[in-house]
Amino acid sequence: MNIKGTPEQVELIKKMGSANKVEAMEAQHAFASFITAPVLQSIKEADVSTSIFEDLEFADDDAQTIPLDLYYDNNFAGYTSIWTSTVDDGMATNLIDVPTKELQLQTFELKSAVSFLRKHAEKGRLSVVADSMEHFVNEFVHKKNINSWNVIMAALATGATLRGKNVSFSTASSVPNVLRSAGATLQMKDLSDMITRSKKQNVSKFGGTPASYKGIKGNDLFVSYDVMGQIREFAFNPIRSDASASTTNSTALPAGEREKIFASAGASEFFGLMISELAELGLGNSFNSLFDTYAGSNSFTRIDATNGSAFTGSSDEILVLIDSKSKAFRRPVILNSESKGQLLISPDDQFAARTKKMGFYAEMVEGYVCLDQRKVTGLMLG
Repeated sequence: MNIKGTPEQVELIKKMGSANKVEAMEAQHAFASFITAPVLQSIKEADVSTSIFEDLEFADDDAQTIPLDLYYDNNFAGYTSIWTSTVDDGMATNLIDVPTKELQLQTFELKSAVSFLRKHAEKGRLSVVADSMEHFVNEFVHKKNINSWNVIMAALATGATLRGKNVSFSTASSVPNVLRSAGATLQMKDLSDMITRSKKQNVSKFGGTPASYKGIKGNDLFVSYDVMGQIREFAFNPIRSDASASTTNSTALPAGEREKIFASAGASEFFGLMISELAELGLGNSFNSLFDTYAGSNSFTRIDATNGSAFTGSSDEILVLIDSKSKAFRRPVILNSESKGQLLISPDDQFAARTKKMGFYAEMVEGYVCLDQRKVTGLMLG
């Protein structure tokens, strides 16, 4: 992140490196107060989960609960299926003992610290101070991605429905949230099947068609770089994939859609879906491995319930379709009593004068929860 070098800011940074301990600490507190908001904004902009999880803010002395009646019809047996994170960098857990009126949300602390030689501040070197704040951004984003996608992958890998209601994966006649692709590479049929599965696994609270006449469907598709490459190939390869497809009756995308893909070297929006590329998805990458862990021996079939098999992380990859408008994904966050916001940055007072160092630490208290597994759908490609 960049810090503009106004004369006032340069002078403040120089005072942070002062040999006068009182002056230095006052300047460090002033800088921490000033920089907290820009750091938090940078974290939100870089964090993929920001577009998925909606914030639920609580004061530090508030009861961290939400009413379940707004989400579920509690006359349906096994009506809740909630996955939540309980510790930083820990596996997500399925909440079984759920109260019928209020759900207690789990939160945990995220912390980071950075230090540098005091002489850099004394000389007014903005780049060193800016890089230290960038460290906060990178570490928090990394931790938040791991924690949030643990919840998403757990909900996806174990999700199943029966007549549009959440049920245990092992329930007879249940339909998993994940379906297998028609072939080894992505086809238009796969995208169509994902949307169909997403619609069918969602019904209204009362068992009928959702309030919107268009129905509920996932609208954010997360893919690996390799899969995005296959989507780009839609621009110049035939897209017909049924048993009767041949070189003489091949079908291409409409010219307008091909032009969009050519113009953007891909497509951020395609087939009614917003597409995002994640480095963590794809063979051998962390989110793919997370899904493999949670899926275990669960078997996934094609949309016609044939060709069932378990997910193999070394040869299969997962595509994730999320209904980000459903409010099923929530991020409880505790407002800090000092900063009055979600993030607190403070001077680190552990350094003695002889170390010639100074530093800052940052902390945040948050959690992640999926209140309804039906709002995430997956495609097992491989």
